[in-house]
Amino acid sequence: MRKFFTIFDLIWVATPIVLAALGWVIGSRFGLLGGIAGVLPGFFVGCILGQLPTLFSVRSFARRVDGMPAAELRAYLRLAVPDLNYPPNFVLLELNRRGEVILADLWSVFDMLESTEVERRRCGVAAITSAFPEIADKAPDYNVDDETDECVRKIRALREYAEEVFGTEGDTLCSNQVDCPPGC
Repeated sequence: MRKFFTIFDLIWVATPIVLAALGWVIGSRFGLLGGIAGVLPGFFVGCILGQLPTLFSVRSFARRVDGMPAAELRAYLRLAVPDLNYPPNFVLLELNRRGEVILADLWSVFDMLESTEVERRRCGVAAITSAFPEIADKAPDYNVDDETDECVRKIRALREYAEEVFGTEGDTLCSNQVDCPPGC
């Protein structure tokens, strides 16, 4: 399962490049050494500034869910149309941060990955790759743009694996902590 390249990734990659180029333009007015001297601080400042949108987004989400009961957070995982103000991957990571057992929520993520809606499948990929990366690695050929039947077939194998390791619907926790995803 491949992760998506988001706008946050684009900003993170582009900002250091743009600021390094700007450093070159400004520094090259003082010759070759000036250009080189301008690239380095531009790149490093770009590395820091490029992470700010992600940081602000995560902090904004954390403020919105602060004090929200776990049951209310979990309700966002079961929505037919994802609420992009409460992305499933953020919800799962927040539940895990609070010490909640998120293993049972894996079946909601499977439902997302089998959805007829491509956007819901994208949310499922974000959720499984961030909260259950070990399980996501078991389906490297899953593609949200495949036909729904193909997505269901690939996730069926993941469901069977998860039921074998963790029990039906995550009702029993695994005894082998090595194979256990976070939240187990």
